Amino acid sequence: MSLPVFDGLRTKSQIARSSSEAKQADISLAAMREAVELEIRSTVLEVEASWERLNSQEKNVEMAQEGLKIANDRYVQGVATNLEVMDARLALTRARNYRLQALHDLSLARARLKRAMGVLLADTKTGAR
Repeated sequence: MSLPVFDGLRTKSQIARSSSEAKQADISLAAMREAVELEIRSTVLEVEASWERLNSQEKNVEMAQEGLKIANDRYVQGVATNLEVMDARLALTRARNYRLQALHDLSLARARLKRAMGVLLADTKTGAR
């Protein structure tokens, strides 16, 4: 039976290398956690801003509907032209389109947040929607 007494400092260097790799892995993990946290925070802000835009566009639609009602009433009374009514209809159509865009933006922001939180990944693994 032989027992090596001197291994040319190989064991010590392997320990130092393993320790260095462990520290590097810890640093990488911390950086990854910070990146995920930053992505979650930014997408939360994006969702909040999208909600605000949607609420604003809802109010714009209400105002455009009221403008069309007023234009129609004025037209019936003979005070307004057909052009004013058509302009009011166009304003309402634009307001509705902007509302739809805001709703789309909100849906995308919510999906990004779910992805950042890992919810979409978990949903696809379980088959949930």
